[in-house]
Amino acid sequence: MPDVLLDVFFRAANAFSSVLHDTNQLPPSPEVLYHYTTSSGLKGIIQSGEIWANCFGYMNDSAELLLGLEYTRAAVDYYESQLNLTGKPNRIQTDLVSLFRQGLDRRGRFDVFGCCFADDGDRLSQWRGYAVQGHGYAIGFRFERPDPQLTVKTILAQVIYDKEAQRLAAATMVNNVLTEVPQLVSEAEYDNSRDYVKTLMQLTIDLTFPQLKHKGFEEEVESRLIVSGEDVPEIGRPDDFLERNGILNPYIRLRPKDGQKLPIVKIVVGPCLDFERAEHSIRQLLEKYSYTGVDVERSKVPFLP
Repeated sequence: MPDVLLDVFFRAANAFSSVLHDTNQLPPSPEVLYHYTTSSGLKGIIQSGEIWANCFGYMNDSAELLLGLEYTRAAVDYYESQLNLTGKPNRIQTDLVSLFRQGLDRRGRFDVFGCCFADDGDRLSQWRGYAVQGHGYAIGFRFERPDPQLTVKTILAQVIYDKEAQRLAAATMVNNVLTEVPQLVSEAEYDNSRDYVKTLMQLTIDLTFPQLKHKGFEEEVESRLIVSGEDVPEIGRPDDFLERNGILNPYIRLRPKDGQKLPIVKIVVGPCLDFERAEHSIRQLLEKYSYTGVDVERSKVPFLP
């Protein structure tokens, strides 16, 4: 029974992207995703074999998370009204609506972590914003899909910028849960699994609302690895803290399963670096930590800071 319910909620969390791919409202998922960073960031990722998922509540655009809550709440309101019109709502569906509302009401910006990626490894705005004005690197990752195969449960999703697409995705997610769960379990089975369902509901909400972002950020064409606080042990004590602008930002470490290497396939050298020396040192770094088959390329962007 738990596996059946987990599958329902996991599909619901992925509905944001899948429904939009099916209706051609999202471009195909990029095969390689790029994380722009500094030289120390690159060294830390290669050396440690891990990437850091930062708390969304501390990101510059954290207010965007409220979009997902708003559209999901509107979808719950709509489906509750439809259930009431039937005259005799299914008891499981009625309780699922209640759990949706509880999850949306208690959800804060400080319970969800994520790591952000771009679809292009040589974009001027990314060099400016995230790689020290071009004195940095873009690391290309090729993650497994739909499960990135990390030690912490994550989903890898493209960010959605269009308002109508956002509403459709939220409605699809809510409909999937309210429709599928009553079809798969009896009322007695549901009652016995309600605490587990409540946890899965919160996990689904956590994993979906960071997938929406204001249209003003559309140029970024961003994807996100998203981690729910429901799935992070002792969420009140993250792995560590990173100082930024006087604030200590909590983060958690994401590592591949079974001691594997991070799926790094390419590194792009920023446009304002000494290409020859940068390439040489990167290849030495990759060799030292046993990364093979990684392409090292130079930025082609004409950029002077």
